[in-house]
Amino acid sequence: MEQVRHDWNSLKEEEELKIIHNRANVGRSCIIALLIWLYSTFFLIVLILISPNILNIVMPLNESRQSWQLPTTMEFFIDREKYIELLTLYLFVTAFIGLSTMISKEMFLLMYVQHTCAMFQITSYRIERTVNKNHTKSLLSAEKFNSHKSIVEAIDSHQNVIKFVDSLKSTFSVTHLFAISIGVASLSINLYLFCESIMAKDIGSMSMLFLYVSTHFGYMFFFNYIGQLVIDHSDDIFKKICNTRWYAAPLNTQKCLMMITHRSMKTSTLMVCLGLFLPSLEGFTTLVSSSLSYFMVIYSVRR
Repeated sequence: MEQVRHDWNSLKEEEELKIIHNRANVGRSCIIALLIWLYSTFFLIVLILISPNILNIVMPLNESRQSWQLPTTMEFFIDREKYIELLTLYLFVTAFIGLSTMISKEMFLLMYVQHTCAMFQITSYRIERTVNKNHTKSLLSAEKFNSHKSIVEAIDSHQNVIKFVDSLKSTFSVTHLFAISIGVASLSINLYLFCESIMAKDIGSMSMLFLYVSTHFGYMFFFNYIGQLVIDHSDDIFKKICNTRWYAAPLNTQKCLMMITHRSMKTSTLMVCLGLFLPSLEGFTTLVSSSLSYFMVIYSVRR
């Protein structure tokens, strides 16, 4: 957070401020959409689970509708039949707190990724601005000094954003490794249960499991998409340098550009836990493929 605050305070030029504000607005919109989507899904699942109880009160039948039962594997120190409503509320509140914790973690990651993309864009802008200024007129000694100063600022911002990405990897890699492992296993099991509910023509279970499965797919895509954003904006610096007339810049500027070019050839990523998984669109297809493979194994064994 200190690095984010420092980067914001160091920006003075209007175009740079515009870039970082645009990225902040995109991040804010994504966070709002994420909150609406996940909390709406949660309350829909809760509504599906308690709908038989509500319908038994509002539209009673000769026989009570089958209501949701507490998991039999869970042990409680109170009578589950007597305090069924209290225990159900306890489970829903626990799930809500767990969901809120996960959302807060992903909100921070999304905010940091948007800041990372903004700083990569600002670095590209500084490089293009410096190189283009060198072609407008013959440079005097003072102008050469300003040009060199500008390219040094671009180098500093590039190094800082790379260090920032590395700090994100060290902070989130372990938790995301567990989240990926649990997510793939959970998606495989829920896909199997979804198929079972379809064959049993159980509309309630089918609706709930559809929400489970779609949420798994959505979360996997979200995590891998923000990883792809970091990759794209990191690679964009190398492309921008190649598209400029860097060869016509002063010698000192060319030497500095070579430093950035050499480093930008190595893509910055949010690699998870010592290179075990690379969050990207390709990584998303890998997770989906793995989940479907495990689902087919479960389905064939159970059948």
